[in-house]
Amino acid sequence: MDIDGAVDMASSLTVGGAFTSLGIDDNADATAITIASNETVTLNAVGGNSYSDAASKVLKTAGTQHTILSVETSSTGGHNAALELESNGNPVVIGTSGDDKMFFQTNAATGMVIDNIGAVTMPLQPAFNVNLDADQTDLAINGRRTIEFDTERFDVNADFDVSNYTFTAPVTGKYQLNFSAQLSDFDGSSNFVGFHIETSNDIYMYYHHIGGGANANADGSGGGALSCLADMDANDTAFCSIYQHAGAAQLNVVYTGTSFNGYLAC
Repeated sequence: MDIDGAVDMASSLTVGGAFTSLGIDDNADATAITIASNETVTLNAVGGNSYSDAASKVLKTAGTQHTILSVETSSTGGHNAALELESNGNPVVIGTSGDDKMFFQTNAATGMVIDNIGAVTMPLQPAFNVNLDADQTDLAINGRRTIEFDTERFDVNADFDVSNYTFTAPVTGKYQLNFSAQLSDFDGSSNFVGFHIETSNDIYMYYHHIGGGANANADGSGGGALSCLADMDANDTAFCSIYQHAGAAQLNVVYTGTSFNGYLAC
């Protein structure tokens, strides 16, 4: 059955108990909808034809047969119900699983899950946590010295490079970055030790003053921590550094209390 043009219900009339439609234009020059004998529906949509497959309950584009809309109610693929949208062969799926979880998938990868208590997890969200394998000793003075983080506890999106001790932002966003360091053998005659998170856009810093008072001319140990919410563009970098002003070049970074971690916040 072919229906040409559009139906205007507002212009339909009832004459002598019979329904008469004035909305079907017999001068139309294009087929809008075709319903075949197997109940396949073809729509002459903007940008090209599309059709529905009654067997798989999907609406697809003709020719390339990419899925526009799919409603699935079986447990196929590990979920009980799913809404699938596809463009240029890249599917986006919103569905539920048998354990009452709702999930969101892009390109066959699950990016977000809402479980049955309402907790939200994002297993692909960029996040990392790195440490030192051994102490970094005798840091040179009067300059920022990069902390050589060479051991990964985890690196979800493989964005941290242990060869240059640097995190690279995969996408533009706001990143929560946290740096903590345990120090030993700092020279009591030094004025201060600075802790830095250095990004492509800014340097975030905290300074711990050593010289003067009871600490004057007395070697010691201590530590510091620094956190920031950094504005980073895609491919911007971040690394950590220590700066000792004056004193002897004997400062050590102790591996057991030193770490650098971060994640994409928004």
